[in-house]
Amino acid sequence: MKKKYIFSIVLFVSGLISLFTYSIIGSEILPDGSLKEPFGLIPVGVFFISMGLILALLASLYSLFHNPNKFDKWIFGITLTLIILTGLYLTASFAYLNELANQETSINAKS
Repeated sequence: MKKKYIFSIVLFVSGLISLFTYSIIGSEILPDGSLKEPFGLIPVGVFFISMGLILALLASLYSLFHNPNKFDKWIFGITLTLIILTGLYLTASFAYLNELANQETSINAKS
């Protein structure tokens, strides 16, 4: 493994561990009605994963123009694919949530 990808791999794995930890800890509603959850782990995990992907993409893109090898090409393809899939997932999620909001608005308008 190349040394230039170590930092991006550490960031990516830290983000996955953060999101995994959030799902293990879970959330609960206290008797007074307040919600207790480790919400801070979600943005930290997403930030670490995205920074790991961006740094790996930039390092592999730089390597593609300066003496590339097969490993650099694989990393570039994998990170670009993950970034595109994440964009598609977010687009589909926002479209679904927008449709739900429109349905709720139309139901409230009829009432």
